[in-house]
Amino acid sequence: MGRQAKPFVGEKCRTPVELLGPSEFTGSHGMPPKSQRVNELSPIEVAVERLKRIDWNLTSLDVTEGLEGEWARYLHGLEMEKYGGSLSQFEETEERSRWLRSQAMMLHGLRFKDLCGLCCDFVRELTRVSGQSRLGTRAGLQIATAHERPSSWIGFKPLNPPEPPPLNLNEYETNVGGPHVFGARVLWWCAAAKSPEEFGFAGMFDWKIWKQPFWFIEVAGGSLQVNRRPLTLLQEAAIYCLENRGNAEVGEEPPNDGPGPAGRFYWKGRQIAFQARQRDLIKFLWSTPGKMREFEDAAEDVWGGTATNNAISTCVSRTNKRFLHEKIPITIRVEDSHLVLEFH
Repeated sequence: MGRQAKPFVGEKCRTPVELLGPSEFTGSHGMPPKSQRVNELSPIEVAVERLKRIDWNLTSLDVTEGLEGEWARYLHGLEMEKYGGSLSQFEETEERSRWLRSQAMMLHGLRFKDLCGLCCDFVRELTRVSGQSRLGTRAGLQIATAHERPSSWIGFKPLNPPEPPPLNLNEYETNVGGPHVFGARVLWWCAAAKSPEEFGFAGMFDWKIWKQPFWFIEVAGGSLQVNRRPLTLLQEAAIYCLENRGNAEVGEEPPNDGPGPAGRFYWKGRQIAFQARQRDLIKFLWSTPGKMREFEDAAEDVWGGTATNNAISTCVSRTNKRFLHEKIPITIRVEDSHLVLEFH
């Protein structure tokens, strides 16, 4: 069944006093360098600095004969318990890749635990400066009402990773709403992995995030390499929240459904990723639901007058597939060289 590792027990976030203790960017005897004294930084700035400077030197994983033997035993268990019979070649390839990536992450439990602690510290300090909603909105989370809050200080509903998790990172990012949403979501998930119950997740949530396939990628020969992109996007999300921390309050009303500023699209508190042309097409039709709009008008407004009927129809088809995938009850209908936005 493969090597087993004891799941981390969710620990409470550290207090501000503990947050300001010695860290990896302090000098000798736990004192920060003169150019960067802790008392010159606010607690939220300290939390971001620690996330930016975390030592994430994970090691790659080579597939050895012993590891192949463990996979064979794990595969046998899958056939009996999950699939009830032999796996197809595609299923076996997918399961093997997920399993190998989880094995690679098992070698780095302490580093993962450190990352989760830093993320939880950051969310707590972000909350103290009224910036939690900036992170939650960027992560595409739904605001929780007073009676829905998982704890007194968390203002968003829990949202689990996709199941099954896509192996391809581009597909994973698209699934959750794009790279910026993905980075904020991973930051939130890692914070929750430190203290799952406070964020509304089950106690084994740390184990679930630890086993997500995006931490490693497969390369030629079947070995695994560390994927730094999730950590990079997580750090970018923290910096973004620091720079915009005072712009919104937890508990504010969620954005209205539909096109929002900066090309965003919201639905029931979620931020949904669409390609730029798709967003422009939705925006063009949004103010006139149920009303027929001519292809020529769409070509002029959305494509700058350069689109063919085939290009418009293709964009409509892909936009409708995205609506369907995200369970958004909207369809763009094509009828006699006209477009109609319909709710259902």
